[in-house]
Order: sequence, then C-alpha cells, then structure tokens
Amino acid sequence: MKLEHYNFGHNKLILFFNGLAMDFRPLKRFTLENADLLHVFHYTDLKQKERLRTIMGYYREIYMIGFSLGAFFASRLALHPENLAGSMMINGVEDNFFSGLNKLNITRFMQDFHKQRLNFFYKTSAGKYAMDFSQNKPDRSAADVCKEINFLYSLKDIPSSHLFQNAIVSLNDQILSPDFQIASHQKNRIPFHAIHDEPHFIFPAWSSFKEILSMPVHI
Repeated sequence: MKLEHYNFGHNKLILFFNGLAMDFRPLKRFTLENADLLHVFHYTDLKQKERLRTIMGYYREIYMIGFSLGAFFASRLALHPENLAGSMMINGVEDNFFSGLNKLNITRFMQDFHKQRLNFFYKTSAGKYAMDFSQNKPDRSAADVCKEINFLYSLKDIPSSHLFQNAIVSLNDQILSPDFQIASHQKNRIPFHAIHDEPHFIFPAWSSFKEILSMPVHI
C-alpha cells in the first residue's frame, strides 16, 4: 500500500482508504476543514502498515472513511485505534467484497486486465459523473491495477475486524450490488444511508469529508 500524509499541524486526522485503481486526482477539490489527511491507496502489499500505525498515533481524533475495496482492505488490518472518533464506509462492505460484484468477472479481470478494461471500470464506476471523472482520471496502469486486484483477492478469507460504524450505499451502484451491501450491513448491524440515483464513485455529490461523516444513517 501507499500512503500520502498531508500534515497541516492539526490534532484531527481524516484517514481515507481509497478504492481499487484510484489515487487522489478525482478528489483534489475536496476540502479538509481543520484536519490533516492520510490517504491510503495502491493495495499491493502491507509494507507500510507500521508507518500507518505510527502516523495514526500522532492524532487525538481520527475519522476513518473507506471507499469501495478500501473499506474491505481497512477491515483486514486489525487497526482498532483508541482515538477513532467516527467512521464511514462508502459503497463497500466488511464482508467478502468479491461476492457482490456487479457486471465484472473478477477472474477475467485478474487474468486479462488491460487499458480498455480499466477505462470500462472507471466509466462504470463514475456513472453520470464519467465526463468529469475522465478529466481527473487516476494515473494508474492496467498492469498495476491487476496486481492490486490479485493482492486484495488474496485477503478475501481473512476475517473482518469490524472497524466501521456507519455506511453509505448508492442505489445506482453498477460495481458493487446495492442489495449485497445492504444485506451485509444489516447482518453486521451497521447503520447505513441509502442514496438514490448515485453511482459507485459518488464523491462529486459532496465537497468535503465533513459532509460525508455527517450523513444521517439508519439500521
């Protein structure tokens, strides 16, 4: 995994686990509002796990957000921070993510991944935001993302450490089945907020991480 630490000297940290094939380019307009940011992405190993723990220890309050496979990945790190003040997963699950994929044959992704397939993934993920997304598309290669998929798939049988307190579900998610997400959240008793007419990559609906963390939820 890779870490990008945006340290502005605050005592609050947004710990953001990004999704598959992502970097921070599509989110560069987001505001932090009196918090530092630790961006976690590029899930091909666990080499930065101890550095992640060290950075987390610097802060009085941590607010964790996990997007898509980022939530799945975070749930397998067994972090359990004592200073966790809030957490939200977005279009992700703590259960086996790969069981709920929509329209994507994961075996073909792992064995025959190329630029055209990556562009299809981005377009499907962004949905109605595809045009804007294409202008700030992540700088990731197909070969790189293929390694990421294989590594994440290798974690599927590791039990979840159940880090997330709340969840957001896009009901027009064409990547991860909304029904699968809702069933997983209900099974794990995670309160969630369902949003109509939004795709898997829902972030253009907001302008800050604070908006995400303040979304109302229900069981």
